[in-house]
Amino acid sequence: MKELLYLCLFIAFFNDLWAQNRLYITPIYAIQSEVSRLDRHYGNRYTGFSTYYDWLGGANFGATISYYHSDKWNISTGLVAGLLGWGFEIKSKQLSASHNTGNTIFRIPLTFGKTIQEVNFLRLNPQKDTYLMLFNLELIGGISYDFFINPETYQPYSYQIENFFYPGVLIAYQEVPKVINQQSFSIHGGFALQFRHRGENRLRIAFFYSQGLRNLIDIDVNYNLSGQLYNSRLKTSGSVFGCNISYPIKLITFKKNNINY
Repeated sequence: MKELLYLCLFIAFFNDLWAQNRLYITPIYAIQSEVSRLDRHYGNRYTGFSTYYDWLGGANFGATISYYHSDKWNISTGLVAGLLGWGFEIKSKQLSASHNTGNTIFRIPLTFGKTIQEVNFLRLNPQKDTYLMLFNLELIGGISYDFFINPETYQPYSYQIENFFYPGVLIAYQEVPKVINQQSFSIHGGFALQFRHRGENRLRIAFFYSQGLRNLIDIDVNYNLSGQLYNSRLKTSGSVFGCNISYPIKLITFKKNNINY
């Protein structure tokens, strides 16, 4: 993990120059919605066929090493499991069907954060400067190396649905994924709420969008609407809307000419 090595060297080199900086390990749970796109130049597409998004939690976990400089900015890297998937919806006048699928993609992010505002609500103790709620609002952005393993998990899938009240009205489809690439880069950006208590970082909630820079999977969808045959193609690069919930655990506090564990 080159990013982690660079981060450690960065910290060691500048430690004598900066005071009251902190190093954290941060477990992460991620909730994500896959983003796929429609190839509008492919096949005989039915007008009621479109991409479809759904929030899929799944087992999206990870951990990062984060370096905070005086709570003004931070840099982090690690390994986080994300979502690689797609979704589509087919709508007719009497019937509709939708399908989402997603598997794990691993990400090694390099993320920068910049505090733009301290937000507080309801001061409880003026002498101790204690609030009911206190958090830093951060802008975040960065780049990530993404990869997935076990491409054989992406197999054809078939399904059929009929309308009980309209005999003969049905939607039957088969999706056939084809792996194009197993690794890529992505860029991400968003904002985070870093909650604080008694001068320490606590719960952190980040909202972000990640855009894959390389197509990873083509998905051909062949479908039958009451005897009429159509086909469409979806593409996915691992792009997602996401929400990361994490809790930083302090490892080291750097002070000038002193390190506290």
